[in-house]
Amino acid sequence: MGDAPPRTAAAWDVQHAAARVPYDVQRTFTEHSALVLTPQMRMLAAGMPSALARGAATAVSGPAGCGKTTMLKAVAAVADPAVNTAFADITRGSTDRQVWEEIATAVLGVTVEGTARDMRHATLEHLVTHPTLLIVDEAQFIGRAGLLQLRWLWAHPFPNGFAIVLAGSDLFSHLDAD
Repeated sequence: MGDAPPRTAAAWDVQHAAARVPYDVQRTFTEHSALVLTPQMRMLAAGMPSALARGAATAVSGPAGCGKTTMLKAVAAVADPAVNTAFADITRGSTDRQVWEEIATAVLGVTVEGTARDMRHATLEHLVTHPTLLIVDEAQFIGRAGLLQLRWLWAHPFPNGFAIVLAGSDLFSHLDAD
């Protein structure tokens, strides 16, 4: 099994993406079948191809109910179809194992059995060969150990591209504390 050549940063088709946007997001971000993009959405979508190429990490923070999840679902919908867009939603009180079960399932598309370490390594092996945008919603519920493990994952060089977006309420103070 040979490694695929690194992907080049091609622009994402954000203007014709309304058909790919989930229905619950369409109600918020479409008008007359055209995707209405906020400046923040345009900035995120425009930066994602190069973010994948260089392995960027982005944080999106704001108060509960301000539209972070909706915006990220719209950005995920306009992603290049060749990019594995994984959306992990962390719940309050999740253990390290539950966090990695959610992330591994989102990235691989199947449930991975075993310990949190097994799930991290299965995720890592998949990311080596598949360009991936990992969106972790409600990241404020990830504990210190989980954040360090995400940093470990992010620090690996991925020849096909990897970027991570962490989103959550009061996320910056949570990240600063850890």
